[in-house]
Amino acid sequence: MVRTCRRFPQNWQNVIPISGEVVENTRFIIFKTPVDAECGLRVRKEKQFTTRDLLFQFVQRGQELGLIINLSFSTRYYDPAVFDCITEHKHIPCPPAGYTRREDIVKKFLSTVDTFLNNHKDDNLLIGIHCSDGINRSGYLVCRYLIDRLHMGSDAALDAFEKARGHTIERGSCIQALHRAVAERRNKEPSPIENLGSDGERKSRKRKAPELSQADEMLQQLAMLEQHFSQPTEEDSPIGSWPEDRKPVPVSIGPQAMPKKKKEEFEDGEFMEGDEYFEEDDDVFEDGGEPSDLSTSQRRRVRRKRLTKKFNIMKSGKFHLIQEVLREE
Repeated sequence: MVRTCRRFPQNWQNVIPISGEVVENTRFIIFKTPVDAECGLRVRKEKQFTTRDLLFQFVQRGQELGLIINLSFSTRYYDPAVFDCITEHKHIPCPPAGYTRREDIVKKFLSTVDTFLNNHKDDNLLIGIHCSDGINRSGYLVCRYLIDRLHMGSDAALDAFEKARGHTIERGSCIQALHRAVAERRNKEPSPIENLGSDGERKSRKRKAPELSQADEMLQQLAMLEQHFSQPTEEDSPIGSWPEDRKPVPVSIGPQAMPKKKKEEFEDGEFMEGDEYFEEDDDVFEDGGEPSDLSTSQRRRVRRKRLTKKFNIMKSGKFHLIQEVLREE
């Protein structure tokens, strides 16, 4: 419930009646509550600031009001009917304490301003805003507009208001609430990366995650196979145990088992022409011939074929085939 008041607004006589300029990037002009004689309060002549004084100053400046938003919690300082034929008037009761926790007041203020601006896109009518002294409550809601609608930081919003008003916001609760408002706004804003690219690109990025997880799973399986073949146990043998001279030789078949260069050469069916990796005496020829029976190029082709076959068997991971290859050696 809005209260009526015959007490003089606190600090009212010590503040500038009306802002020297409009708040940057807005149509806001801030002033303190006009106090008319009809409300029953006596004010010294040099301190008077009535609705008539307010309108006269706008005429002198060549500015025109289109809307006045009253944020004070009282309705007795002046009669809003004075502005009926001149400008719109809106009363949003804002209590002197606890208003920084009232998001309903912020939403109502923002909605009122948005509606006015949408209806007056083709003119330069100003929005006059006042609370009792035109500092704390007015400053908080004006800064919330700068933060929520113009995406300004809290410090920039405070600077813009205080520069226009000529007074600083004194309440620490207001300043802390503005910092929180900026943090909450940033948390709600989507990441700039999510806004880049077409719909197809965004869907492609979403598909990459499961593809990467599948690749990780395959690498893990290869590592398990490598561990399995490199550390055989008695249970792994189909006959219970291996003779001492026939135990399988540990072989690494994981993705890192062979240098990249050699692996590519094996997969392509090629190998380095140098003989430093294999001894001549290790060659086994399909026709049973001796190394001296074949030319150097023929021996290399046979060796290449045998090594490619061996590599493919190792890569397949089939235990019984691998054991046969190891026994043949």
